[in-house]
Amino acid sequence: MSRPTEDRTVLDQLNPYETPRANQMRVFPYTPSAPPAATLLTEKFLYREIRLQAPLKGVLTYNAFQLCDELRLDDTVICRVYPWVRLYDRLEASVPTDEGPIPLIVTLEFSRFARIKRFTVRVADQIVYEEAAARSSRRTRRSKEDQGKPST
Repeated sequence: MSRPTEDRTVLDQLNPYETPRANQMRVFPYTPSAPPAATLLTEKFLYREIRLQAPLKGVLTYNAFQLCDELRLDDTVICRVYPWVRLYDRLEASVPTDEGPIPLIVTLEFSRFARIKRFTVRVADQIVYEEAAARSSRRTRRSKEDQGKPST
């Protein structure tokens, strides 16, 4: 008695912990001559959603809410890592494009209590999106106010 053959892509979708295969990923449009352009769509605690317009087109999603740190490009998992002790501060992926595979690197800096302080997206060694938290501490604000007062 033989088992019926099942579609391999359906079986891959059943296991959420399996790493993505490059040959199953779709090809993304890439124009290296275009100036970088990106827009922040959603900003939450350990979640960012960014629309990349150039040189790579798609919606990039960073999600660290679950047991893993994950990067998705148009709902396709391009990078998934499992942190044991702390969150990763650098995620790298190779994205298949019509020009060939290109590197996509997300660099993160965290402040206290795992808040994202700096979030940078690089596509082929070109900064496409950069976000930096501009929060000053209370001590810094006080010292600036004190600088304007004459000393007695």
